[in-house]
Amino acid sequence: MEATHFINNILPSPVTAKTVRNSLKENGFCSVVKKKCPLLKEAHRLECLKFARYHENWTVEDWKDPVVR
Repeated sequence: MEATHFINNILPSPVTAKTVRNSLKENGFCSVVKKKCPLLKEAHRLECLKFARYHENWTVEDWKDPVVR
């Protein structure tokens, strides 16, 4: 465990990985695995593509214009 190695390099007497885990848990830290999901849903991708196609021929001046077209 990386945290145990780090702590043992600092402290004069070594601690076990179990002690480190218990201490972290007592202080509100827990181990979780983040659920994997796509960042963009299909609808988001289609809206992004629609936006890109609509604006693909805009010039710099078009982008500077504060009036929404």
